[in-house]
Amino acid sequence: EIQLIWETETEVNNYGFEIERQKSALSSQKAEWNKVAFIEGYGNSNSKRNYSFIDKTADISGKYNYRLKQIDIDGEYKYTESVEVDLGIPNKFDVSQNYPNPFNPNTTIEFGIAEKATDVSIKIYDITGRLVHTLVDERMIPGRYTITWDGLTQNGVRAASGIYIYRMIAGQFVESRKMLLLK
Repeated sequence: EIQLIWETETEVNNYGFEIERQKSALSSQKAEWNKVAFIEGYGNSNSKRNYSFIDKTADISGKYNYRLKQIDIDGEYKYTESVEVDLGIPNKFDVSQNYPNPFNPNTTIEFGIAEKATDVSIKIYDITGRLVHTLVDERMIPGRYTITWDGLTQNGVRAASGIYIYRMIAGQFVESRKMLLLK
């Protein structure tokens, strides 16, 4: 669980706060912000107001960024600076089943690195074993990561509908999973 605590000095027409979360992604990709909760504001106040929220939906390890979207009664809004929360290092290597699956056009793969800087590769192959796309091929530090495949081949061509295999190799860890691209 992650507890967020913040306060306001004063409030004018404060409808409330959307709490947004972003999971750490590879430096080569931009992770999306997702709304995880809404906390009602006090409207108008000349005194300090304290707020808190407990996020029970975060994974047990990994890094997250949080920000507040403060929304006025008239719909105007402003974002706060984001803060990073680090829940630590996974205790083992893992690669999750992609989601959504089947997918079109994008799918997401989450994986964990458990040891000191490790060479990691995640490659996608077609059913005949031919390399379609390399998603990751770099030295990575321990943590949880998310990567998205846009359904394109190494050459930037849209991959055909069908079953694909993605394989993660990190040190002695090797795991493969199937995914289905539909058009």
